[in-house]
Amino acid sequence: MTGISQMPVRLRHDRRYRNLGVTSMKKPYRRYGTDKLSWWLSLVVLLSLLGCAPPTPTPVTIQPIPAGDPAAGVVAFQSYGCHTCHVIPGVRNANSLAGPPLTAWAERSYIAGKLANEPVHLIEWLRFPQRVEPGTAMPDMGVTAEDAGHMAAYLYTLRSNRTWYEQTVHWLRLDQWGLSQ
Repeated sequence: MTGISQMPVRLRHDRRYRNLGVTSMKKPYRRYGTDKLSWWLSLVVLLSLLGCAPPTPTPVTIQPIPAGDPAAGVVAFQSYGCHTCHVIPGVRNANSLAGPPLTAWAERSYIAGKLANEPVHLIEWLRFPQRVEPGTAMPDMGVTAEDAGHMAAYLYTLRSNRTWYEQTVHWLRLDQWGLSQ
């Protein structure tokens, strides 16, 4: 066979349509939403989604935080042995780096990397660290609610005395690189 039957199918298809005066372009589809069925379907979907809206939130009641004594917190840190793992300013012999330093605690954003730094969360963390973060290196020490309140009160007194700029300049130590301030 010779001629048109030996050509690839794509070319044969185009040639036949060209010979008939018809282009190979497809008809444009109707735009979405022009017929009544799609309009009604859109309306039903919209109304069903509005019905799925969450209910109005109920106000959250904040639990009262036990009043703590920062001086009693220092004693509690020593009695529970926290100084053996942490650096805690104001606590005697608290200079170990097995755990994170507890300096400038009041300026931190998170507790254990996931809880907002709020007194309720801190007390929960001090009492039950394994429940809050399973597998953490901090053991459950059997801290009572009263002692946890005192410890939290002390930690929230720990603030940095320097401004952000002073901290940055201190850590950069520009004179170390031969630069002056």
